[in-house]
Amino acid sequence: MLSDKVRTQAYRNALELNPRLLRGARVLDVGCGTGILSMFAARAGAAAVVGIDGSPQIARFARANVAANGLAAGAGGPIAIVASKVEKLAELPLPPQAQGTPQQQQRHNHTARHLQPGGAAQRGEAPAQQQAVSVPAKAPPEQQVDVLVSEWMGYALLFESMLGSVLYARDRWLRPGGAVLPDVARLYVAAGGEGATGLEFWHDVYGFRQACMEDVRDSLASDALRTALLRYVPARHVISEPASLHSFDLATMSADEQDFTAPFRLAANGSGKRECVGVVAVVAGACMRSRGRSGQQAGPQTCHAVVVWFDTLFSERFCAEHQVTLSTSPLSGTQTHWGHTVLLLKQPVLLAPADAAAAAAGGGAQRAAVALAGQLGMERSRQTHRRLNIVLRYAPQYVDGSAGQEEMVRYSISVA
Repeated sequence: MLSDKVRTQAYRNALELNPRLLRGARVLDVGCGTGILSMFAARAGAAAVVGIDGSPQIARFARANVAANGLAAGAGGPIAIVASKVEKLAELPLPPQAQGTPQQQQRHNHTARHLQPGGAAQRGEAPAQQQAVSVPAKAPPEQQVDVLVSEWMGYALLFESMLGSVLYARDRWLRPGGAVLPDVARLYVAAGGEGATGLEFWHDVYGFRQACMEDVRDSLASDALRTALLRYVPARHVISEPASLHSFDLATMSADEQDFTAPFRLAANGSGKRECVGVVAVVAGACMRSRGRSGQQAGPQTCHAVVVWFDTLFSERFCAEHQVTLSTSPLSGTQTHWGHTVLLLKQPVLLAPADAAAAAAGGGAQRAAVALAGQLGMERSRQTHRRLNIVLRYAPQYVDGSAGQEEMVRYSISVA
């Protein structure tokens, strides 16, 4: 995390540029790693910070870092580090709770109106099949925190399988009306050209074409139809406008809502440019407007894959003074360690704007679709902890309203 400036600076700004939220607060850092978020919270004025990490070795590193900066609770500082799974933690090493400050009471009044009595989120009844995960009992008031922060995201947002622990910590340790940072996560998809897959490299290897190179490509493509590709996709290889796939509200969602299936429609870019008007990424406190690459030809382009990425938001709900969006979009012009998740199609699909598709059809050329539409689902593996299963269903849509054959591919992301 430390070397990924986009994400580290996003968390730093969310914590340090919202003093009304952090000053005097009790903070829980789930999956604290080296302790950097805990130290940001302390520098922002938190009265007490508990960092939890499931690895005893990593927790030792965090304690050493905290102590080196004079922030350890044992030496009069605000930070205590605990080596434990959050689900197995009996109590938090918090100091006795002082009388709430006016700032803390104001913070509570601002956020509590979004919640029902007792801290239950205002949302409709979940379907019966979503009641499998039990909600932990709320800790007593003296064991509750004001702010829960975590950098839990993985490839395709959900791969790390850590979100469930964050939701457990929210239900167990966060006071009613407390803040979750970040509080919103959004998944996006777009059509990708062959360059998005990285497989085009094998067509021409440093100027050489050899039969074995194509065999290598075919083998890699076969693997990519089972295991999602994880790589950075430059903006020039995104050949459609992005589409919003799914959104998670971390302050209110249940643990079972991590599994989902959502529809998408990726329309061929009508201008030949990806201007992405209105898509703004606020990264590390700076406002950046995503821009397309000029000079592209309007007309048919071949879609080889669906590209998946995410944004996480520190929204106005809790970060009233300074909102931050941590974007991993290929259109943002910045790279993060997550890169992008690339889902290879069984066969490429020719995409073109409606006018170009109609002209191509009239001229007897290969039939071009105006959009790629379907459903994308993500589900945690019930057998393997760190495994994410992805199901993609898709079909081309044509200018006359008809649809091509639907295909389905099952991918996974897992630890080798």
